[in-house]
Amino acid sequence: RKPELLSHLIKELGWGMGYELRDKRLVFDEKNRQTAQVGMTFCLRLGLDNLKLSVKDVKSQQYSILISDTVIVGQGGAEVTTSGLFKKFNKVSWNVSDEPVEEKKPARKDQVSAQDVLDKLGQDKTRKVSDSEEAERRKLFEEQNEKLARRRIEEQKRLISGKGDND
Repeated sequence: RKPELLSHLIKELGWGMGYELRDKRLVFDEKNRQTAQVGMTFCLRLGLDNLKLSVKDVKSQQYSILISDTVIVGQGGAEVTTSGLFKKFNKVSWNVSDEPVEEKKPARKDQVSAQDVLDKLGQDKTRKVSDSEEAERRKLFEEQNEKLARRRIEEQKRLISGKGDND
């Protein structure tokens, strides 16, 4: 409908998500020729860059917009995983300017602070983690991370050597 916006489209329309948040092999741009398969997860996004507004404030004359969703490819089509989420405008939008923007929080009667909850429960009801427990958890996490890294390296070696799971 508005051909003048074509020159403002961003070059990427999203990317595949897997081991990494942004899989470089599955970037949606004019070079990518891969086909989506069932079970794949993608971040789809549409962006317009360097748009102009007719306003008096020079700093507000140029702006950009980016809209994105996470999608999983299924047997019967794609499922938008972010469609049912309630999104407050101030949680999903950013104003990048030289001047700080004040956020106004409405006073809520039902709002309870974490300290209020702790006071009602009493400090003895909350679980405290000792330094040794924290160190043990960190050690287990690092061991698991190393295991996953080794597994990924082995998978990559099999793929490179041509002995993947599809052979």
